[in-house]
Amino acid sequence: MAGGIPHPPRMTGDAATDLRAIIYWSADFYRVAILENTLLQAAQQIVFGTFNPASLPDPASTTLARAQQTANEAYTLANSANITALAASAAATAAQSTANTASTSATLANTKAGIQGQVTISDAATTGALTLTPAQADTTYFVTVTATAITGAPLAAAYTIKTVTKLVGSVTIELVAAPGVGTSITFDIQVQRNS
Repeated sequence: MAGGIPHPPRMTGDAATDLRAIIYWSADFYRVAILENTLLQAAQQIVFGTFNPASLPDPASTTLARAQQTANEAYTLANSANITALAASAAATAAQSTANTASTSATLANTKAGIQGQVTISDAATTGALTLTPAQADTTYFVTVTATAITGAPLAAAYTIKTVTKLVGSVTIELVAAPGVGTSITFDIQVQRNS
């Protein structure tokens, strides 16, 4: 479904099958429309306060040269805005990369139930890692993650785990969104094996 809004599912008449299809479609729609910014792209939105209708030329007294000049000015402004947006995006990506390593903390405890620990993800960070001591023999263990404490008012999407990366020496969780400046979420992580 990459590249476009997913089509709604066809109903079969079986309530369980139809409900499952609607749930999957809703999740795909949310991912594509909201998380991947298919519907609302910030670069295509107007910045309020930057447009003044009084500055538009009067069509009755406009010459071809004035129309061309207006078009050239619009092109220059759009190009400038695009360059500014690209620079801001690059700066935000660099800041996010720095924040990902600087704004997480972890604590660890070994129990009979497995390895338990906490990871706190703060500010603009979206990842946090828990070092496993002792290291595991392989990555066929199970991981449970639960949000247990907050500071401030984190964004709602920051409570959603995007991925869990299991290595023999660590578990890394990635959030859908960062908690936000001045906020943090502490997650309990439990690593457990069947045997």
